[in-house]
Amino acid sequence: MVILGALIAGFTTGFAGFGTGLVASGLWFHALPAAMVPPLVALASVTAQVVGLVAVRKSFNWPRALPFLIGGLIGVPLGIAALAAASPFILRTSMGAFLVAARCGLPVLPLALAGTRRLLRGEERRPQFSRLFLIPTCDNLA
Repeated sequence: MVILGALIAGFTTGFAGFGTGLVASGLWFHALPAAMVPPLVALASVTAQVVGLVAVRKSFNWPRALPFLIGGLIGVPLGIAALAAASPFILRTSMGAFLVAARCGLPVLPLALAGTRRLLRGEERRPQFSRLFLIPTCDNLA
């Protein structure tokens, strides 16, 4: 089950460029202890993205990617620690609810941000001032 999850997740990442964690964890939570899955998902996701990065390294703009790399270096260890401290039941239930909602076309987050495309235009390295708005994505929230 673990190897099957890794193979399907690798195919998904190769095809779409993302999704390793979501696809693999759907199978790995059934075969592995809940505390082992988040670090394994992080390792598999990073490995898949590094393989993709090697393929496109010549056209990669490192200075523009630096804020995202710094955020990842801070966020991944914090996320792994938070998931390791969470209840296995809550992890399984929330992942299952997310998968069901996404498959049914339901909004997972009933709000969307508008105005984000004006923050960083073209090749600019500094964000521009822009107002951001929260927009309800469900009719019954308006």
